[in-house]
Amino acid sequence: MKSKNFMKVWKYAFILTLILAGMAFNGKVVKAADGEIKAVTIKTGKEGLDNNNYNGKLSAVGDDGYVRGSVIKVTTDCSGLLRFHYQGNNSDIVSITVYSDEGLTKDIAYTSLNASSKTEISMGLSIPKAGTYYASVRTFEEEDIDFTIAADIYSSDDDSLTEGKSKLVTLLSNKDSNFYKITLKSQGLVKVYTTYANGKKCYAEVDIYEAAGGKRKLVSKGESLAEGSVTGLAQGTYYIKLSNGSDSYYSIKYKFTAINDKSGAKKTKAASLKLGTASKGLILAKDTTSKEDWYKITLNKAQHVTITFTGDVTGDVTLSFYDSENYLFGGLYINEYTAKDSAIPYVGNGNSKKLPKGTYYVKVTKDGSSTSGAYSIKIQ
Repeated sequence: MKSKNFMKVWKYAFILTLILAGMAFNGKVVKAADGEIKAVTIKTGKEGLDNNNYNGKLSAVGDDGYVRGSVIKVTTDCSGLLRFHYQGNNSDIVSITVYSDEGLTKDIAYTSLNASSKTEISMGLSIPKAGTYYASVRTFEEEDIDFTIAADIYSSDDDSLTEGKSKLVTLLSNKDSNFYKITLKSQGLVKVYTTYANGKKCYAEVDIYEAAGGKRKLVSKGESLAEGSVTGLAQGTYYIKLSNGSDSYYSIKYKFTAINDKSGAKKTKAASLKLGTASKGLILAKDTTSKEDWYKITLNKAQHVTITFTGDVTGDVTLSFYDSENYLFGGLYINEYTAKDSAIPYVGNGNSKKLPKGTYYVKVTKDGSSTSGAYSIKIQ
């Protein structure tokens, strides 16, 4: 009796051992990929997928509707939002699971879509870093399916920008941020333009950091603007930070305008203005509110003058107009909301219609620590 029970227990133990051994063995079994594609890195939006696709076949398994699938090896040059482009006949439900390992045990992203009403579907998945991945493509259909699959990726890696050229990028989430390096060979005005990849206005933050001692130091905070966010910067290396957006695709570029600011740092060193000629000035993001730009103009006879003050700035900028005795005649004011030129005619005291001959001074100041940009003064 004991012998029979022992044999029975041994039998089940043997079967269990085989099962466990089989599980362990199957855990190490790696199914060779059915095909391989390279995810095209989208930089301009004009990249083609024709040379990086895979034509495959999902064979029917009978009338029981079991899940059937293929494994596609996918390589990427960067992290970002990976899009699969799938096209197939008789496809109803299509699911794609992306794994980081060839054994398909470490899934990192998944999506499932109904493709019955579309000849082609696209889906976006978050890929944490450049490398090799394995995409399991599965359907539930009971007929043979011929399909084509391709992939592209919008980079979420830190990168460099070339002045005037748009780059298509992505944020993986509202907590993600990317840094884009720019190098300025002289001081001037930097305008950063950002939209969603489709050209529509987006909602994100565009901050500018300065390279300092191997670290990044914040010099300007701004918003993501299709019309351009404005910053006055000195010569050097900077990083444009895109953040606080959503898991979406963006277009970003910057435009640089060099500006030779000849203003004087104080009244006694005021730069001369020529009647009827505009003079440009620059307010740097790193300038303090105590910094002053001074100009002067000399009238050789009594005359009527008009001062025009314009700018491409963020924040508030004030122009003050004095005579040589420091009498304040008034001022002008511009900011990013100034829609038209800020201009005003100046006349002398009392009923005089003209300013007396003499020397007059213009002082330009920034009204807030975050103010910067470029301006133009013209007296005529």
